[in-house]
Amino acid sequence: MTLEKKMAEIDSALRLITKLAASNCTQYDESWRKVNDIIRIAEEKLAIDMQDHPAPAEFFKNPYHHTPAREVYRLPNEARAFVGALIECKELPPRSQTRIQRLYKKVNSTRRIKGYYKWYGKIREDLIWALSSKNWPTLSESESEIPIGNMTLINQTDQDPAASIKTVQIASNLYKSSGIAGLSKSLYGNVFLVSSIANKKTTMAWYNPNTDQIYVIARKRWSNQQEHTVLHELGHRFWRKFAGNDRKEEWISHHRTISGKVELGVGDLVPTTKYTITKIEYKTTHLIDEKGEAAYLPTKKLEQLQRELKYPTLYSAQNYEEHFCEALGLFLQNELKPPHLEAFERVWT
Repeated sequence: MTLEKKMAEIDSALRLITKLAASNCTQYDESWRKVNDIIRIAEEKLAIDMQDHPAPAEFFKNPYHHTPAREVYRLPNEARAFVGALIECKELPPRSQTRIQRLYKKVNSTRRIKGYYKWYGKIREDLIWALSSKNWPTLSESESEIPIGNMTLINQTDQDPAASIKTVQIASNLYKSSGIAGLSKSLYGNVFLVSSIANKKTTMAWYNPNTDQIYVIARKRWSNQQEHTVLHELGHRFWRKFAGNDRKEEWISHHRTISGKVELGVGDLVPTTKYTITKIEYKTTHLIDEKGEAAYLPTKKLEQLQRELKYPTLYSAQNYEEHFCEALGLFLQNELKPPHLEAFERVWT
């Protein structure tokens, strides 16, 4: 490769990163203004309501006695967009990462809101504090950016990013050498290194299709499992943006042809667990672990597990997209076994 061509590629990548950062900060500015306006109105009404309340300290604990300002009903969606854009646009101060991640979990909770004032009371201080991010430097001014090919790892934690750099670098190399047409097109944009992802404690990485961003949990050590998860999440981007309808339809057809179940009976070890089946009844399956302690599993759950075992992993039984992403990760790690390997290669290579 000539020096001129190499410099042209670097210049193109820098323009893409700048464009993405500018786009994220436009979203941040818009969502900041909306949340700021809602909170201003909410706080004005709140001051009046709390004034009339006999015990202001108990005000937020009862979700039903108070009708918030009408604008507050819009706040959950606007706060979710605001905090997401903040993470993608702003350089987080060293001691603020935990607070931001805590707020991110709260606004992305899937629990139904029973009372808006009660919900607002839980996030009020953190959300008002987050509005001060207007004065924080943008990521384009930050020194926490680590280029990895056409991607940029952005460290939003106070942890050493070495293990995460290794993970993303390996994933990038595997995508480039995969032999799957168009797969390497998925390698672009920002990869955010964070302390946690929403309210999912076990999630190691996540692709947000709405913003086309990748999030990776900071870890002290490289692990094969997290490498697989990063490969999986990049696979969602490929599936949604570059896979092509013909190959997707063929894969969907393959997914739907998988049927039947893996037979499990008395004396068999339940896959992915430490339990052995001792008795199967109509409603309940009896189990025992290696220490001799008894446990129970609804027989319907056992039957569901038997069907899911027909797929490369239990999670890949969720739907055809998850099936593809799981199979892709295993394929790139040379861990996809027959007959799944033959089916994957037939469609994708």
